[in-house]
Amino acid sequence: MNELGNELAGMIGARAIKIEPEKAISYKIADYSRGTRNSKSLFTRSVLRGGIKTPEEIYNAYLNTNEALFKVQKTMADDINAAKILGMSEDEMETEVLDRIGSTNYDFLSENIFRPMKITTSTIDSFQEIADSLGISNPLDSVIDPISDLEEILGEYSLKNKNLPKIKNPFSSSIISDTLGLVENIPADVANTSGFIGQGAINIPFTELPQDQQLEKLDKVFNRN
Repeated sequence: MNELGNELAGMIGARAIKIEPEKAISYKIADYSRGTRNSKSLFTRSVLRGGIKTPEEIYNAYLNTNEALFKVQKTMADDINAAKILGMSEDEMETEVLDRIGSTNYDFLSENIFRPMKITTSTIDSFQEIADSLGISNPLDSVIDPISDLEEILGEYSLKNKNLPKIKNPFSSSIISDTLGLVENIPADVANTSGFIGQGAINIPFTELPQDQQLEKLDKVFNRN
């Protein structure tokens, strides 16, 4: 009678289905691992190919990589939470998830904290090798500190947000153009001249600011007080 009941339930689309989140999470982990690799490769493909790269292009590549990485991590964090709701025990989570993606990644995802890309030593070495072969100064030198500061700030961003915030590139050509426009209005003897146009808006280039002022500018990007 019970078998007949199950068959009848199936005929009307109401058959009980055993949910096995531990099987589904395995596919989710594969997607996460592949997505992480693809996201990080966006950076190296963008900046280690095609000749000379500007600081603006390097910073943009880092932003684009983290935007893609954020989506991958947010999806995995949601999947982990869903698996727990569907009944996966801590032991099962440790066996099926933590052991496969690593304890650090698992902790960040479980706490819904974004883990931004860190530029590896091998990538830094590749930048230098390319610069040496082209006989130019290494473009990464002028952007590595702002990127490190941005990485620190992004590392506090919650995966519960829909996307990363819009971040202005401090090396943007439009920003530089605006700065150059102000420079044209600066008199030769600034110390002994007052009241000239743009006096209150003179900006020191981002890379020449002290580190605390660089962090302050980056904080403003995120509207952090």
